[in-house]
Amino acid sequence: MPFATLTTPVNLKRVRVRLINTDEGECWDALMRAHHYLGLVGLVGRSLRYVAEIDGHWLAVVGWASPAHQVASRDDWIGWSPTLQLQRQALIANNSRFLSLPGERVKNLASHIIGLNLACLSRDWQLVH
Repeated sequence: MPFATLTTPVNLKRVRVRLINTDEGECWDALMRAHHYLGLVGLVGRSLRYVAEIDGHWLAVVGWASPAHQVASRDDWIGWSPTLQLQRQALIANNSRFLSLPGERVKNLASHIIGLNLACLSRDWQLVH
């Protein structure tokens, strides 16, 4: 496994978020199955899998997937007509899984990781899908 307890304190400025490589998919899946409270059956539809790391040590894993086709509260809030909803729904990514890996707790780590992930998500989603 690419994660282990770090021997030095986590400096948030050194945290990086990146898409996983194809050879890391099984490890990502295994971590979600073993440690996420919902487990992992699979990410539905289009998806992206990320890892947050410091110097190759995995701190968290994050999964994004296609949204549900209809969610009344979301659709009302966005204000799309049915036509626009069909045209633009492919532009939405749903945060399906977030897992801070076992180990030391680091203040603000999860929100920092989500912030870093959101900074690259739109670009990555459009490039991959």
